[in-house]
Amino acid sequence: MSDIATPSTLRREERAVPLKNPVRRTGRLEFLDAVRGFAALAVVISHALERTPHSWSLPVNLGEFGVVTFFIVSGFIIPVSMERAGALKPFWVSRIFRLYPMYWVSLIFVLLLAWMHLSPLPPGFAVHQTRAVLLNVTMLQQFVNIPNALDSYWTLTLELLFYFLCSFLFLRSWLSNSLVSAWASISVMAVSVLVAGIAFHRSLPAGWIGLLITAFWGTVLYRVYSGALKAKVLYPLIPALALTLYVGFWFRFYLYPREYVLHLTTVCSSWALAYAVFAMFFLMRNRTFPEWTLWLGRISYSLYLMHWIPLLLIPATWNPILYLSLCLPLALGSATLTYNFVEKPAIAICRTRILPMVGGKKVPLPSA
Repeated sequence: MSDIATPSTLRREERAVPLKNPVRRTGRLEFLDAVRGFAALAVVISHALERTPHSWSLPVNLGEFGVVTFFIVSGFIIPVSMERAGALKPFWVSRIFRLYPMYWVSLIFVLLLAWMHLSPLPPGFAVHQTRAVLLNVTMLQQFVNIPNALDSYWTLTLELLFYFLCSFLFLRSWLSNSLVSAWASISVMAVSVLVAGIAFHRSLPAGWIGLLITAFWGTVLYRVYSGALKAKVLYPLIPALALTLYVGFWFRFYLYPREYVLHLTTVCSSWALAYAVFAMFFLMRNRTFPEWTLWLGRISYSLYLMHWIPLLLIPATWNPILYLSLCLPLALGSATLTYNFVEKPAIAICRTRILPMVGGKKVPLPSA
């Protein structure tokens, strides 16, 4: 994770003494790399367990836990990266080179496996297949109700939506007032789910809205870490956040479920675990983490996109222990290859050739 200075735009928020700097190696925040790596590994294990015919009664959904953790990390780093870039153009150029090359490689593999009849595309994809493929290339397919070629892509569309919201706030000079943004997002969700549930007897997509709120929560944590806010601002924010998420989840997953969803208790425990694990790593930010955890963090984006290949190719009917013992190393190996031969070259090209051309500052590219 790139080292990011406190932006000069923080004028309206109450400043505090910065927390002790966390450990960095090669300009990256170690605790963020480590927590991101564990989140990606949790998603892989969750998807592997879901494919086996055995019933696994876990108190949390590891996939849900991993995704929530990813969004806390994004909120911690993305808005400040935008401020550090000083303009939207260099920020968006850096994000395009960070996200899209690896995403396109993943999409090619998904389509190739479908063409070889090794993995079916989702229902509705083949109705207008050319249109579906072209829209999946943009990563914006869900905005026009086109199915994802791969289930995991839904989080990337939501990630882009978070970037759009941050860009709007940046243009309005509101992005630096992250505490107000967090409270506003909590209030909007609270009012929306109550009106939808009580007046219209239906639920909103509380998971999506909750992930956006989670990202803004991550930004508040960065402001506390950098000294732009005092830690005491979290005291009223935490119970308000927890209550709002619970009410939204209660409507969505218990009272008015519109499709097969997780149990309310599982959802709440998974989200609580994600917040708790991130807090634990944040408290350990001054420690040096083992190299393998940092490696997991570096390849986490590739791992998230490429882990489906061994899961699809290895028969899930095999013994679950054997299935997992084969899938995990193959997923890690494929992610390492694509990180070294796709992600790193794209990032290097953007940093050395493209960003100077668009007139941006020399800003280290933020991690996904």
